[in-house]
Amino acid sequence: MTLSRRDLASHTEFADAVEGRDYVLAGSIGVSLWISLPEESHGFKYGRFAIGLRNLCSSAPSVRERFVEMRDSRVIDDESTSNERCDWLAENDIISENERTIGWYSSVSARLRPSGILKWYLRKITKTLLIANQQWILASTLTGDPIVEFSEVQELYLTHLSVSPPDHRLEVELRRVFLKRVSELLDILQGSGRPTDLGQLRDWVLKSNPDADLAWLFTL
Repeated sequence: MTLSRRDLASHTEFADAVEGRDYVLAGSIGVSLWISLPEESHGFKYGRFAIGLRNLCSSAPSVRERFVEMRDSRVIDDESTSNERCDWLAENDIISENERTIGWYSSVSARLRPSGILKWYLRKITKTLLIANQQWILASTLTGDPIVEFSEVQELYLTHLSVSPPDHRLEVELRRVFLKRVSELLDILQGSGRPTDLGQLRDWVLKSNPDADLAWLFTL
């Protein structure tokens, strides 16, 4: 979603305040914008903006405390909406307390049936956190058919290549990210005890993608 002019202006003011190290102003703008952003802006809110807020909180204890208060004021249970859960999860990340996210997901993963924005958040952001912490079994619950997962990663890689202007350094970086994502998928399948899926993916990839780098990944 494209941000409204007002929200875009607020984010510009936020970024300028952070750059100028006016953390009081940045915190005021950041908190207000965090609360007011509409659901449709979740890609921006939980992505680029959350990262900016996390960086701010690492430098401004008073801003971090405000986000701690917001996070702690939320009661997350079976009655919570997807938006409430996503805000709580993102606030854990903003204040660098991701162990709460891992603990929560560990306790609910067996019965949770996410949909909509919560499903997007778990697969896009929480899964990345689980991988970084080598929580392979939990990450596996957010990993479907490995061939489909691989195809999605490959399609995203090829799409970025096709729309980007020729640039060797960019191509190298896109390639690095692609292979990293594939490697993470293999780690999940291996670490969570899914040898059949791993074998099927290996056979399919090596047959349909004559790629030395991919072949090398399957030998590790």
